Amino acid sequence: MRTFPLRTCSDAKFRRHERLGKPCLLFHIEKCSGPCVGEVAAERYAELVEEFMQFLDGDTEPVLQRLETEMRSAAENMEFEPRPGSATGWPLSAVRSNASRWSRTPTRASM
Repeated sequence: MRTFPLRTCSDAKFRRHERLGKPCLLFHIEKCSGPCVGEVAAERYAELVEEFMQFLDGDTEPVLQRLETEMRSAAENMEFEPRPGSATGWPLSAVRSNASRWSRTPTRASM
C-alpha cells in the first residue's frame, strides 16, 4: 500500500473526515495519502491512481524505476529510515516480486 497510498475508505468515511478536517488512522500509519484533508494535491493523487492502474495492467517498469530512484536518492542523502509518505518503506525486491506476479496474469487490455 505504501507504494500506492490510495484511499480504501467508503465515500461516507471520506466525507466525514473531509468535514472534520482530520485524516483517519490509515493516513497516520502511512497507508493512505490523505486526499480527504488535502494532504496530497488532486493532480498528484490522479497520477498515483493512473500509476496504480498501469501497474495492474502489467506496465510495472515506471513504478520500479521510480522506487529505485527514490531509494538511491535516500541512500545518497544517508536517509536510511523511510520518510513519511515515501514508498521506499517497502523493499524494492518485494515490489519486483509482486510486479513479476502481475506480469504473468492477463491484463484488462488483453481480455
